Amino acid sequence: MSKQKNKNSLLASHARASPTVLAKDELLAMKYVMDKPQIPIYPLGEKPPQTYPDFCPWDEPDLKNEKLNNSNFLNKGYFESPQVSNEYYSARNLIQETLFSSSANCTKLLNELSLNLTNAFRTRNEVINKISHDSASFKLPPRVTLTALKREAWLKDLANPDIPLQNVSSKIPHGIRNKVLIECMSNYNVPTSRALWFTKCVLYSEQLLIRKKLQAKVNSVKLNTAIDIMEARYMLEWTLHVTDYLLKFSREMETVATAERKAQYHLKLNYLLSFVKSLYIECLINKTAFLSGIINFLREDLPFRQEDLLLLLELSRIDGDDNEASIQSILDKLKPMNYGQILVGLTLVKTFWTDIIKEDFLCKATSEALLLNYFLIEKICSEDTTCLPTSECFSTQAPLDLKNNILKLISTSITDMFNYNSNVFIVPEFWILIGDVLYHILMSDGDSSVRKESIESTLKLISYRNESLMLNMKYSFKRKKSAIPARMAKSGRKNSFLLPALRSGRLKDKLDQPLETDFTYFGGSKNDILRFINQLDKNKLNNFVVLSLTPKRPSDVGYLDWKIKLKVSVYWSVSAYRDMGSSSVRILTFCNFLKRKVLHGITGRGSAALKAEVENEILESVFSLASEPRSSFNMKKLYVLINELYQLKIITISSYLRKIIACGIFYATPSSEKEIDEFSLDPLVNFHISILQNFPVLNNKQCDHILKKWTNDGSKFNRNFKRGIELAQKYVVDAIVQNKFDPNYNEFLEQISELEMGVKFLIVNWLTSQIKTTISKSPKLIHFSPSTIANIFRFYETTDNLTVFYKALVKFLLKNEDKIIIFYLETLYFICKLLISHYPLIKLIAGQTHETSSVASELFKLVLLCYKDISSRETDVYRFSEIWDFIAKSMEKPSTVEKPNRESLRSLIFDKDTAESPLSIQTHALRRKDFYSPEQFQADLHDFVSSKTTYLTEDEIKDCLQETQIPQDELNNAFTSGSPNFEHTILLLLEGWYSRDSSSESVDLSYFKLIENLRKLVKASAGEEFYSAISSFFLTKNETNCDLARITTFLRKLLSFELFLIVDLLTMIENSLSRSISFWNTIVSSLLFESAEALLLLASQTLLYEVLLNDYKLKNLEHLYGYAVADLKAERYGSKIQKQLEIIMSSLILNQRTCLELLIKEFETPFLVTICNKLIGESEPIENMSQICSASIAPDEFSLPVWQLLLTVLSNNAPPSRSLLGETALSIIQKSRFLFGSSNSFFGELFDTLSWEYRHELFYFFEESFFASCDLCLDEDKATADLVVLHVAPASQNMLAIFKEFFKKFSCPSVEKFETLSDLLLQISLFLKKLTLFLNLNVVNERPDESIYNMVSIYLRILIIHNATLAEEAARSDLINLEFFQGLVDLLNSEYLSKGHEKLQILLYDLLLMMKSTLTQILATAPSESLLETLPEVSQSEGSGDQMKTYNAAVVAEISNIIGILNLPEPKTSLLAGAQGRETDCIVTLDDDELNHTGDIYIVNNEKLEIVSNSSDSISMTSPFGVPSEEPKRVFNMNSVALIENPSSGINNGCVNLALFDAYSTKENPL
Repeated sequence: MSKQKNKNSLLASHARASPTVLAKDELLAMKYVMDKPQIPIYPLGEKPPQTYPDFCPWDEPDLKNEKLNNSNFLNKGYFESPQVSNEYYSARNLIQETLFSSSANCTKLLNELSLNLTNAFRTRNEVINKISHDSASFKLPPRVTLTALKREAWLKDLANPDIPLQNVSSKIPHGIRNKVLIECMSNYNVPTSRALWFTKCVLYSEQLLIRKKLQAKVNSVKLNTAIDIMEARYMLEWTLHVTDYLLKFSREMETVATAERKAQYHLKLNYLLSFVKSLYIECLINKTAFLSGIINFLREDLPFRQEDLLLLLELSRIDGDDNEASIQSILDKLKPMNYGQILVGLTLVKTFWTDIIKEDFLCKATSEALLLNYFLIEKICSEDTTCLPTSECFSTQAPLDLKNNILKLISTSITDMFNYNSNVFIVPEFWILIGDVLYHILMSDGDSSVRKESIESTLKLISYRNESLMLNMKYSFKRKKSAIPARMAKSGRKNSFLLPALRSGRLKDKLDQPLETDFTYFGGSKNDILRFINQLDKNKLNNFVVLSLTPKRPSDVGYLDWKIKLKVSVYWSVSAYRDMGSSSVRILTFCNFLKRKVLHGITGRGSAALKAEVENEILESVFSLASEPRSSFNMKKLYVLINELYQLKIITISSYLRKIIACGIFYATPSSEKEIDEFSLDPLVNFHISILQNFPVLNNKQCDHILKKWTNDGSKFNRNFKRGIELAQKYVVDAIVQNKFDPNYNEFLEQISELEMGVKFLIVNWLTSQIKTTISKSPKLIHFSPSTIANIFRFYETTDNLTVFYKALVKFLLKNEDKIIIFYLETLYFICKLLISHYPLIKLIAGQTHETSSVASELFKLVLLCYKDISSRETDVYRFSEIWDFIAKSMEKPSTVEKPNRESLRSLIFDKDTAESPLSIQTHALRRKDFYSPEQFQADLHDFVSSKTTYLTEDEIKDCLQETQIPQDELNNAFTSGSPNFEHTILLLLEGWYSRDSSSESVDLSYFKLIENLRKLVKASAGEEFYSAISSFFLTKNETNCDLARITTFLRKLLSFELFLIVDLLTMIENSLSRSISFWNTIVSSLLFESAEALLLLASQTLLYEVLLNDYKLKNLEHLYGYAVADLKAERYGSKIQKQLEIIMSSLILNQRTCLELLIKEFETPFLVTICNKLIGESEPIENMSQICSASIAPDEFSLPVWQLLLTVLSNNAPPSRSLLGETALSIIQKSRFLFGSSNSFFGELFDTLSWEYRHELFYFFEESFFASCDLCLDEDKATADLVVLHVAPASQNMLAIFKEFFKKFSCPSVEKFETLSDLLLQISLFLKKLTLFLNLNVVNERPDESIYNMVSIYLRILIIHNATLAEEAARSDLINLEFFQGLVDLLNSEYLSKGHEKLQILLYDLLLMMKSTLTQILATAPSESLLETLPEVSQSEGSGDQMKTYNAAVVAEISNIIGILNLPEPKTSLLAGAQGRETDCIVTLDDDELNHTGDIYIVNNEKLEIVSNSSDSISMTSPFGVPSEEPKRVFNMNSVALIENPSSGINNGCVNLALFDAYSTKENPL
């Protein structure tokens, strides 16, 4: 440009005028345009807005700043205000004028001026303003010993903010450290800033002492390392003191009783939480140790150790129908719960939640602890606290809202953690407990259906990973076993005549000393068949069984699983190794369960097709039974099953016949009787002919046609039915009307039992209708006594049809619409005892009104109505209080408190009712003719439960005395309260009752009423005389050597009237009647294992005794088993051996481990072999291991316990070699039928009871067989149908699925390890190379093959089992090196695992993480420098130390390289879509900024601050625009303990020496 450039007014003096207005073109030429950058940055710190420097020049917080509107600034430009009043001689104007006076010299002048300024700054820094070392020195206040009063005064001054810290800091008291320090700070409520100052002083003083000690023991070379280690150890110790004090203080919460104490506790708790947060933020504690410690709050002293898992598993299996004694027996064994500890722990966890979720191991520990606490609080602390007995150990008295709030807080935390990272729930140790808890918590969250599907798929993967890492899903426990379980000791009822002290007395141990056992519990996956059978065996027909049996459509996941479970159920019902109870009641229960709980829930479109598919699968299962050995199942059970399913309309006869015709079984018709006999030898024909003969049909043409052609006699339905109804009319209907049953009634029952099952079912239906009709049309009243009910019950029991008895007949009798039936309280009580004994069946029988209701609720309502009517005319001397308690626990309880949302997809099987729901009395409350409302029912039930004890009136006593023909004068007014002759009267009544030669119902009832009335009076007054009288009576009979049979009969009679319980009688015999042991042992054996003599007892007494004995068996099976073993050992069995074998079989099924070890301890091998052969049903005795190969019966899922016992006995008798064990296992595989598939069978459990030595050898045999015989096709051109084959002679089938099952369920106790041998290491490595090549073949990835999946699963399982020793071997062996671990990583990334086999990939990922963790622990425990006492002396030879250090370095380097290879990214499934990293919204949670930026230590330890040398040429810049010289620098860092405030007089600059930064502080006139 020709025109001279105008000067910038901003650079000129302030007096200059503004430039003239430029021409338009000059303005356009001078226009400056700056585009906004696309990628914003933070130019001035880390605060928004994100922009480049000078793009937004006005960085003012207030947009209305007056500077923006100042016209002077707009005209003349912005300039800074003068800092002093007179700037005449300041450098500002001079520099500006000189610098811009000439544009030619501008650059040169600027460089020279800058250089002079740089030199000036350097000179000032080095000479004028240099800070001396002493100017920043700081000394800790000295610690002095003070008296208690002075120390208290000093602490009060410290806590008083009005007293300057300078006055307090002259000295600090000695002895205040660790927990005492925390106690003092909290008790005196010291302000946090002062408390931190004092804490730093104490901690730093302790560290100085440690340094002094180390300087005297450690040489200078190792001193710095030793100091760092010891200071870290001290900080760890101090952190443990902090957590221990918090834990101790939290436990004191339960002791707070008053409002004043509560306020004090609350104030101190708030202070402690605030103080601990400050310690954590200021890094005054070890953060990792502290977080681990607060997580331990949720586990410390709680029943979460591995030895407690057995009891927790028992607790998890408790249902609502379990009695209080069984629940209490478990609670007494568990450790106490402390709500204060849990609450404080949860508060601390939520406070430091942000840091916890950053560490994987902390997350896993937290997730496991939270889930276990949720399980225990929810299970023990039920909503109805009155249902649970009060325990000294468990605090179940907490308010319901508190429990719900705790559960809500835990569930929210679990959900947040799951959303953050689902991998933290890989916690296999307690997965069998917490798996269901996690499912319920996550599925109860109010998410969308898509979200729930995503969660459910993730949960399935998590479950698979946990179950795979549990190795065998077993747990081992060491516990004391005795013949008498604790549960039995608490099973005595409140009205037992035994005193509490006597009831709690331990029975004499029939089996010598307590046995220490190794109990193993099989967890199993959800689809495991053995777990499903275990549920059926224990009669746990809950939602798990419902889900397993619910039919699915072909498109649903697990479509084939329900079919397998249904087949298992059919086989279980008819198995010869299962006792289905009298009248096959367990089969009836299962059939009604299938109808009401499974099929009733199938509604909507397609439900008819699903029900038809259920029918087809049942028939398929029945047809498959034809190919099984007849010794493995019971045909009578099969008949009962088919007839009951037909009665419930689950199957039809026409479908069965169509299936027979379609199979062509009866295609060839025999033409003569000889051919009929020949065809009848065919097991298949004989099987189906037997079923057709037992169908409940009369006029089915197809059935009659087949039977006519294939049997010599043809169909016998009609004549047998006519004969049956004639007998039933004579012996049952006529006897009811005449109130007298024929003496030959038992012979009549035998004749009925010989009829076909279908005919018996038809007779039952006819008889039920005939009884109703006869009673309704009877012209006279009909009396029903207990014996009448018992005889009728015997008929229905003989015909295996108790369903009709309870649903139709009992309901008809109780309803008594025509008022023709007469019965009294003894009959009503007898009916109630029958109802309770078969309650599992009655609960599942559908009611008359609609299928969703249960007949049990209808019967209970009728019982209450009858009792209200009869009790107004008769005194109640029976134990109806127990009946009312049972009904109250069984019925649905009205709740005014809203329950926490626990709805889950697995529970939504029905609209209203589930398999575990209590009885509902509200489902049909408003129906027509319902004259008993639910409200009235509940009110009456409450009145009956709270009713007081009643006594016989004088008239009733006289009637009883007249009936017994005992003169009243002999009793001396003993039936009045306070009479001193109770014991004499009881002895007199017992003697009179015992001396009667014949039984009479009225006489027995009168004796019972008199004795029971006396028992109540004794309990109300003396309390001990009744027990003494009973003991005296039987002692007399023992001394006089009375007839054994008579005493046994009389005892049964007393027990049937429940004057005492069976357990009371056994206790009395053990404690008081032991003078003639053999005499009473014979009586006990007869009572427990012999059938009652029907001729000597009334029918009602016999039946009621059987009911009570069965109840005793259910509740005290372990105790009963002890008596059975004692009888067998004493050879007191004879004809009773069958009963004793049944007890042994039941114990083997329900309590296998204890039963097995007790048998081995008590009996010799030959006797045990005989027992096993009888239980198995083997005709040729198996006496050694080699004979198993030639056995005619192969083991299966139902005979598994017996075979386990046999294998254990034989192996203990003659120790087998590895080859013999292998040959035996392979022969069993060859002979076994694998009823439900080889991939989910019993084989993995078969050898579980062998000793560890033999299991160890067997495992190595299968492992070697796998590596030696598994053939992989590595050539794609030669690929056949089977890409993977595993054949081991003599078996011919592909054994991959069987091997997979064996390794999956193989028992590997946690205390044992498998040594990884060198030969095995080589095999594992070589197989890995082949496997990696194989899985990357195209043909492998294109062809879906289950055998490939099984092969990879077996290999991974072997690696998991050898995981611990494999990692240890990698640290010291050359056989496994980096190449092996790299091969595992390559396997993880192989095409086969990456595409479509996510489960195997994630399992391998978890395995590699476990290996990495093991190697990390080895690295952490490598030899380190010795400290303090263990430190080497200075004079010690350095040569050996250097060699050791070199060796350790080599090992550490090798392990570090392996760990580097195993640093794998997390799997993609770890986070759920749409919920990644969702933060918690808890108000107490500290965010990342509060944790990492608000503390003083973070301000001091700024990563941008660097330490430079404090030399004379610290600023060595030759030019202000040049690059500074590169000198050694390091980031400034100091311990938080050393950052202590200096409270002395003067400016408080702290103890940080500014010379460290070449920095200074000054106040001068700015440039």
